[in-house]
Parts: sequence; structure tokens; C-alpha cells
Amino acid sequence: MILDADELEAALRAGEINRAQYDEAWQEVDRLREQIRTSDFVTGTLAYAHHALLSDA
Repeated sequence: MILDADELEAALRAGEINRAQYDEAWQEVDRLREQIRTSDFVTGTLAYAHHALLSDA
């Protein structure tokens, strides 16, 4: 489920984004889905590392 899919579609229809931007957004969705599916999604890992760095500062 993509939560903002309807907003993305509305932005395209309203001319707020162009077709290339729309397509790029969906490519990013596909890329993130694949990373999540294969456990290669590292945002959580990075968040913990950044928290540790900031805690030491």
C-alpha cells in the first residue's frame, strides 16, 4: 500500500509535477519496496548510527 499515491496522482493532474517527476517518484517507490522485500532497507540502521553519533556530541 502506498499512502500518498492519490496525492501524487492529483499533483500530476493539477500540473504541480510533470510526467517525468511522477515516473521518478514511482521508480523510487519500486526501489524502496525492493529494498524492504530483500531486507536491504537501511534507514533504521542509519537512524541508530546517527543517534549514537549525536548522543556522543
